[in-house]
Amino acid sequence: MAPAASTSGSKPLPVPYFAAAGVSAFAFFPFWKAAAIGQSGYSVQGSGYWQKYLEAMKPPWRGSLVVIGGMTWARAAIFYGSDVGSQ
Repeated sequence: MAPAASTSGSKPLPVPYFAAAGVSAFAFFPFWKAAAIGQSGYSVQGSGYWQKYLEAMKPPWRGSLVVIGGMTWARAAIFYGSDVGSQ
């Protein structure tokens, strides 16, 4: 399904790209946080997959808004630019 086109019908609107990228960034933020913790030499506590996911969702959340915003902007720009560039 193609994203909604602007009123002129030539280019897609960027809003669906930012919405989808924001949801994706918010859902996958704990994975990013767990990877950052692992790369710094520590390990995320928990024995199972969901325990580690829930552990990564716990505070501290300092900087999380900036990270989610950056991931949203980057993903939306990549996919929007790709669709516009392919036309």
